[in-house]
Amino acid sequence: MAILQEEHVAKCLDIAFKANIPKQQRKAKVAKSADWQIMEKKWRSILTLALDETEIPGDDEESTSPRNNRMMRRRGRGNSPKSAIDWLPDNESISNDESESAAFRLAVLLINKQLKRGEWNDELTALENQIREDCLTNGVDSTWHTLGQKTALLAQFVAFPVAKKKSKSSKKVDISAGRIDVFNYQELANAMDELSPLCVDANQQIAMQKVQSQISAKRAIEVGDVLLNLTGNAAVVSVILAIASDNDSEGPIKELAKVDKGLAEEFTDLVRLINGEVKDWQSSTASNDNGLARARMRYAWMNFPDSVGKLPPEDIAQGIEILEAIPNSQTQVQNLRWIYLASLTNSGAAKDATDLLISNTLDHSIEIEKLYDLVCTLSSSEVEEWLVNQLQSLDEGALQYIANNKQTSLNLKNECYKRLQDISGEGWEESSVSAVEVFTQKLELRRLSKILCGNDLAPLSHPYEALLSYHVLATNSEQDLWERFVEIRKLALTSIHSTEPPVYLTPMAQSLIMLMEGNKVDDDPFTVLPKKAYQALKQARNALKQGGTGIASRTHIEHLQNSLEQAELSVLEENLLSVLITTLKLNQATISLQHGEADEEIFATLNNLVAGADIPTRLIRSIRQLVFDHDIGLEGLVDWYQKNNPLSQWHTLARAALFAQNDDELNAAREYRRVAESGAFDFEHSMVLYRKSIIHLAHAEQWSEAVDLLDAQPALRTAITKRFQLYLRVSFTANSQKTNEATQLLKDFVRRTKYVTEENMEGEIIEKPVNFFAEDELDNLRNYPFEHSRVLPAEPFSGRVTAALNSIQRNKRRSRQGFDGRFRNEMLQNPPSIMALYDIARDSADKNPIEGLMYLERAQNSGKFTTTEMKRLYDAERSLFATHKKEIPNSSRRYLKNLSLPPLVIVDTNILVDALVDKIAHSLELASETSLDSFEHDNFHKVLLSRADAGRINLWLPSIVKHEITELSKNHGRLKSKFQSSLVRPEVLDSVFSDKKIASLVEEIIQEFNRWKPFDVHLESEAKDEEHVSEITDFLKEYVEIYDELTEMKVAREPKQNRTKIGNDKVYPEPADRNIMAIVKVLASQSLEGLGSILVATRDGDFTLTARAFEERFGYGIIKNSKMLNTWLN
Repeated sequence: MAILQEEHVAKCLDIAFKANIPKQQRKAKVAKSADWQIMEKKWRSILTLALDETEIPGDDEESTSPRNNRMMRRRGRGNSPKSAIDWLPDNESISNDESESAAFRLAVLLINKQLKRGEWNDELTALENQIREDCLTNGVDSTWHTLGQKTALLAQFVAFPVAKKKSKSSKKVDISAGRIDVFNYQELANAMDELSPLCVDANQQIAMQKVQSQISAKRAIEVGDVLLNLTGNAAVVSVILAIASDNDSEGPIKELAKVDKGLAEEFTDLVRLINGEVKDWQSSTASNDNGLARARMRYAWMNFPDSVGKLPPEDIAQGIEILEAIPNSQTQVQNLRWIYLASLTNSGAAKDATDLLISNTLDHSIEIEKLYDLVCTLSSSEVEEWLVNQLQSLDEGALQYIANNKQTSLNLKNECYKRLQDISGEGWEESSVSAVEVFTQKLELRRLSKILCGNDLAPLSHPYEALLSYHVLATNSEQDLWERFVEIRKLALTSIHSTEPPVYLTPMAQSLIMLMEGNKVDDDPFTVLPKKAYQALKQARNALKQGGTGIASRTHIEHLQNSLEQAELSVLEENLLSVLITTLKLNQATISLQHGEADEEIFATLNNLVAGADIPTRLIRSIRQLVFDHDIGLEGLVDWYQKNNPLSQWHTLARAALFAQNDDELNAAREYRRVAESGAFDFEHSMVLYRKSIIHLAHAEQWSEAVDLLDAQPALRTAITKRFQLYLRVSFTANSQKTNEATQLLKDFVRRTKYVTEENMEGEIIEKPVNFFAEDELDNLRNYPFEHSRVLPAEPFSGRVTAALNSIQRNKRRSRQGFDGRFRNEMLQNPPSIMALYDIARDSADKNPIEGLMYLERAQNSGKFTTTEMKRLYDAERSLFATHKKEIPNSSRRYLKNLSLPPLVIVDTNILVDALVDKIAHSLELASETSLDSFEHDNFHKVLLSRADAGRINLWLPSIVKHEITELSKNHGRLKSKFQSSLVRPEVLDSVFSDKKIASLVEEIIQEFNRWKPFDVHLESEAKDEEHVSEITDFLKEYVEIYDELTEMKVAREPKQNRTKIGNDKVYPEPADRNIMAIVKVLASQSLEGLGSILVATRDGDFTLTARAFEERFGYGIIKNSKMLNTWLN
């Protein structure tokens, strides 16, 4: 070290004295040099004395005079020494320090002796002499001669001989010390300590000190060019520091190669590995006996090549262990682990590989290719289940990779697409089309619906999937989604004929979709079913299609149901077949309800159809319409709405029907009213609901609430007869303890006025109005509660009728009271005498045929007779009717329920249009038996024909109806629009719509529905007489508010309406409808042989909204569906 210090002093002296620098600037100049900065402080003291050219103080001067202090004061502040000599060792220290050179020790003793005179002693003199002798003998460096020349304190050094130059260091530096892990601070610090002697220049040494300080503090290493451009053996320092500080190491490595090629190649490999380049894996991982080798191995594993998969599992495990010790190497660890697991698998340890794999957790950094290769190699359900649970941790790219891989199972693809859809990023945009077929096969219908709804082109490009979703999808409370799917289905139908079925749809799946669309299909695809199921499906379809029995055997449906468990069907096939079976069950139930043949098993079937989760919306809508049309209470439907859409008005309606079925009349009434008031239904249907409500209120004997509803809804008066209104008001008034007012209501109802001629006081013949009571009509009112299929509460209404009769014409009381009293007394007998009852009825019939027959009706409805006795009563009534039938108009025969006289049904044009559309559909080979169309109409025309074939009714078409259907059939566009939602090819549809073909179908319909022939050939022309036309006109004018509402509703549906103007209001039915009204009025007033009530079958609101008013005024009924027909027949 002394040699280096002497060199630093020599260079500083050169700086200070060579350039003739003024004395006062020397120290400042020297202080900027690297040699000064690297020089030890005790050497700086000696140099400072030389720079100041310090003289030996005289005997009279103090060694610490101010002048000397100023000369030797350090530039600086704080706790620094006050003068340069303060840095020098004291005499004791230098005496004991033999590590320093003899020249330095002598210089310190001389300076201390001359400047610190009080501290000297004899021992120091002896030491001084000893060291001086050493210097005289061995000589000193030339630097000491210069120092002696500059300061008198050291002048004696000039006399010493100059010693021969020695090497700077006797210690040889081994550059192999540079084989370290350059990123290990401890190894780096040790190496710099060992290699620092290679830095001989002061600048290098200063730079090295800074670097060592940074290494010691474990700070980021900042290296200047002075250490990055070393040569010779020192190049190893440049290489190490360049790599450690992330500087370019290419130059230093080239320089190192000049002295140690092998070491240079090792560092070159490390740099390549750090940059991710593995040139020679074997070489890079061959050794770990030094820091450099370990670093190379570490970085080699950080960038392991695919070839590591060929290594034995234990070698790969070692690599995992190395990587696990490296911070932020989770990705490499994980990817190497997949290779390790694959290696285990390939070596026959698949179970171990599986167990290790499923113990892992994935993240976004996973290298999916390696992982999925392993997953595919293991091919384990356990591994797939694990991967499904890890999908949440994968990014879109990884999910797409798995989903698009040919080896991926359908279930795993489904889970990937579900996750991609949830992320809803670019990956989903690229994958959504591919997801369609996967979602379809897995019946992920909600997710499939998002694709179909989110892209208008999707239903066109995937019509089969769209139709499948329409039939199977359960939208539950999402009504908007269902409405959207109605439109999606229409789009799909436009492209399905030009689109090939998807390859994943089996022939059976395709056929099931076609069947549910009402398309005719062959039976061959269903041969995959068990034999019994195949035959059952075939027979069930035949039973329900046109010309069949109309009822699918429950046995057949059970065989089909069992096939779901026995047949090897895909999830898609199983669900489609399940929906088809459900459709067959529902259509069976619908037909039974339409024919009035439903039993408890049918109701149980309907309840089961709405049990469970994910009920197809199409099914729910069909069943709820049955509830509306047929008043059936389904607890299952109530539960479904409670879970899925509790605020829906259909929920309220379902509850109302269930209350009614359970005879909870009051709650049924209130729920029906709530639905009607909700605004969820149009005017016509609201009236139907109000009517149901008020009828249930009557059965609940809630007279006040019923009258309140009647007053609150004036339009309701057209939906119920005036006699029913009278019944409600009389019962309400009497129940309010106003019996006299109630009696007066009845008397006012039958009060009539007639004009009689008489001679006045002047002898002139004049007409005079005379008021009287229609006692026959009042008599009939006594039977009013018993005229209905569900008998109304008789009291207090019947009691008030009796009171009204008692107060009218007392002189006739005995005979009338006699018949009624005799009947009541006889009915109190046990058992009543059938002969006595017949005598009462016969005697009464002589005066009023209907009144007499009604006694026998009441007897049959009493429930007091055996089957044999009921047969005798029936025969008695038929006999009595035969006697008086010419006196009983058909308008009155509607009360004679037990005679079961077949009604004459006049069929309106809209019913014939349904029949025509049905025939066209049959020509198109559409299979309605396997589709749900009950929410469109209830096949009323088929029910009418079925009832007529059975002899239960007779059918007739007036000329105006035949003319209308003939003209309407010529409008092919209107008829074609009926098939816009049908799965039929346009060219096939066009082939059916030829004038000749349609005309032939119309002729068939007329022949089928025009069965009765009127005896009176002038019947239809008579209906056009002014008398009948005026009566119809006056009737319509009474209900102008109703027809105004109806017209507004019709215009909202179809702006172009043919309405008749009467007075100032153009809101009345068209002439053809008014003509039918008049014709039926004439028929009802006649006594037609073998016929009972006169009915009009129509769905036209011009008839249906005022149905009860027509019945009450003119005596004929209006039926718009099978339920209403069944009411008349039963």
